[in-house]
Amino acid sequence: ADSGDAGDPGVSYLETAGEPTPYLPQTGEYGDGRGTTEFCPFYAQYLDDLPEDGDPIEAVPFDVSDRGLLEPADLVSLSAGHGTCPHSVMGAVLPHVEVVVGNYYHAFDPVTAATFTGALLSEETFVVCDEAHMLEPRVRDLVSDAVADRSLRDAENELTRVVQAVEFDDGGSGGTGANA
Repeated sequence: ADSGDAGDPGVSYLETAGEPTPYLPQTGEYGDGRGTTEFCPFYAQYLDDLPEDGDPIEAVPFDVSDRGLLEPADLVSLSAGHGTCPHSVMGAVLPHVEVVVGNYYHAFDPVTAATFTGALLSEETFVVCDEAHMLEPRVRDLVSDAVADRSLRDAENELTRVVQAVEFDDGGSGGTGANA
């Protein structure tokens, strides 16, 4: 947006969720000698807006309090239109909403709850589950350390394909090459 091309009809900007953004379609890369990483201008803008001290809701560039039900597509459109990261905005907004509609993972998956929705879950949380007859087996699967035979066979097949792809002839250098 700072390129001086703003308003130039020949310049096209990145669009997402049907909303134009302040960014050009090409994203930059950051390289540190060990490889390059694609730069995300949306996340960078969110981090720039994030206060060092205070509530992350301050980084949200629009007022969510008067919007009522905010569908995911609307959240993406609003965030992208302001040039900020929709996923980060969702995380900042979560502690300030009254109702969250999600799947079982948001409430019962230990990893998801610990990293994303855990702050919402307390003695005051009221959870309503659609398809509750499936709740017990789904939650059991989420918190189980068991692995099905089929999953092990699938993993073995994938590993076999990967190992075969990386095996190489050492060219007589005396090395062992990559073998399973």
